[in-house]
Amino acid sequence: MGLMDDESKLNNPEQQAQTLDMEYMHEQIKQRPVNKRRLVRRSLITAFLAVLFGVVACFAFLLLRPLIENKLYPPEEPVPITFSEEPAEDVVSPEDMIAEEKELYMNSVGDEVTASLDTEKIREEVLEQVQQQAEQQVREQAEQQVREQAEQQVREQAEQQVREQAEHAILERDLAGEYIAQYRALSEIAAEASRSLVTVTTITSDYDWVGDVYLDSGRSTGLIIAETEDAYLILTEGKLDDADRIRLTFSDGVTCYASIRAADDITGLTILEAARTDVSETDTEDTADIPETDESVRVASLGSSARSTLLGRPVIAIGAPSGTQGSVNYGIVTNQALPIDVTDSICRLITTDIYGSTQASGVLIDTNAEIIGWITMRYNREDSMNLISAIGITELKPLIEKLSNADSTGYFGIHAADVPLEVNEEQGVPFGVYITRVEMDSPAMQAGLQSGDVVVSFDGKDISMYRELVTAMMSASVEEPVPLDIMRLGATGYEPAHLEITPVNRITAGE
Repeated sequence: MGLMDDESKLNNPEQQAQTLDMEYMHEQIKQRPVNKRRLVRRSLITAFLAVLFGVVACFAFLLLRPLIENKLYPPEEPVPITFSEEPAEDVVSPEDMIAEEKELYMNSVGDEVTASLDTEKIREEVLEQVQQQAEQQVREQAEQQVREQAEQQVREQAEQQVREQAEHAILERDLAGEYIAQYRALSEIAAEASRSLVTVTTITSDYDWVGDVYLDSGRSTGLIIAETEDAYLILTEGKLDDADRIRLTFSDGVTCYASIRAADDITGLTILEAARTDVSETDTEDTADIPETDESVRVASLGSSARSTLLGRPVIAIGAPSGTQGSVNYGIVTNQALPIDVTDSICRLITTDIYGSTQASGVLIDTNAEIIGWITMRYNREDSMNLISAIGITELKPLIEKLSNADSTGYFGIHAADVPLEVNEEQGVPFGVYITRVEMDSPAMQAGLQSGDVVVSFDGKDISMYRELVTAMMSASVEEPVPLDIMRLGATGYEPAHLEITPVNRITAGE
């Protein structure tokens, strides 16, 4: 039981507290013993502090005495001395000073902010003004530069225009001078070459319908191509054997009569012969005042029409290119190698851009005053009837030589052409001279030569080109048979054949 009671007390907190209180109340309080040493030390400290306080109080009294006396016994106020009033300084307390300092600081900060804002605004305004001034200055400089450039450009253009006008004027003057000089030079060339020309006048007596006699005359151009000790040889064109008389008028007006030396029946070219001493008849028959022709005539220089550089070169037409004797025309060569179909001949036609008469006659000369063509209008196309054309002098030289010497020349009546390579390869036509046609009643027709035959041999010589055949025919003897080897197309192809042609003389000699 006792143990159980003790355990219950221990488990009950209130009972434990009451038990403790009761136990405290039964304890005895003992006195602390006195410590003398500590007591003496405290007493000494107290006495020292009392002395120190008294000393401090004395010094404080001595220091505060004047103030106390002034307060208790204030001194008499002296007579005031007055001066001009000045603004009194306010006595500021520390709090006010702090507040004022704070206000001043805030004001200063505000002033600084305001100042900074004003400064920024001023800076912006200044920058804007400077920028505007800079832009204005740039614009002014740009405008000035543009103005200067424009003025410079205008000056340069004006100077350039003045220079160009001056150069153009000089060029026009030079060109005009060159143009005039060129035509002056051409005129001098034409005048020099015209000394080789004569006017051929044919005079024929006839009767009118009432039986009265009248004289019929025709005119053509003649060219002095050679001279001998006793005569001049003049090349002309036309049928002159029916004329009663043939009169020649030289470039200086001197006249004389001429006779026919030889004429070609195919081309119509004729060589006239004029004696140096044969002077024209006049009404008074006084020939003493007529000058000798030796000092005024000039034998023509025959050039070459086969030059490759002839195309596009300037040429001069003299004689009667406009239909009247003594006319002169200028132009250029537009074509120099047009083949024309002439019996037993190879002839090339020279065309020009010179406008002339359809009845024009005369010669074409180059800038060296050399004869390059004999003017003829019979081979012109219908669309260029009035453009001056001429037979190349190179192809006419062999015939002119024959006529000048009054040599006989065979007539065969052949028209032919070369066989091209492509025709040989594609159609199988053998190489040689292809006969295009033969003249009616000609020696060639009488010998049996036909169109389409190919001549491969003439008088025992191989022939491959028409030029070779023409040269051989001009050298052949008249009235003697000439062997001719040909290739003729048959049922099985081309087969060889042999012919003989007896040419007749194509040259008619004068009486």
